[in-house]
Amino acid sequence: MANKRPGSGMDNVLQAWPVLGAGAAFVAWLVRLEAKSLENEREIARLWTQRKDDLAAAKESREAMTKTLDEIRSDIKALDEIRSDIKALLLRRRMEQ
Repeated sequence: MANKRPGSGMDNVLQAWPVLGAGAAFVAWLVRLEAKSLENEREIARLWTQRKDDLAAAKESREAMTKTLDEIRSDIKALDEIRSDIKALLLRRRMEQ
């Protein structure tokens, strides 16, 4: 029976390098994935803040528009009353003639 000697250290490295390379690539991919995940988390937080600011600005704009429309509505009512008064005066004048 022949006594088999285990392979030298270099032979083991040559046989295992594809597995070691794949493991290193996998770890690098995981690090990149984590970095992208953190970047996405920051972007989502920024978008929520922007959305909150946009909603506040839209609310303020709607309130200003509502105030303006209320003023216009009030002016229209006043002009309608003036028109009614002028119409009544003109009718009275015609009746007096």
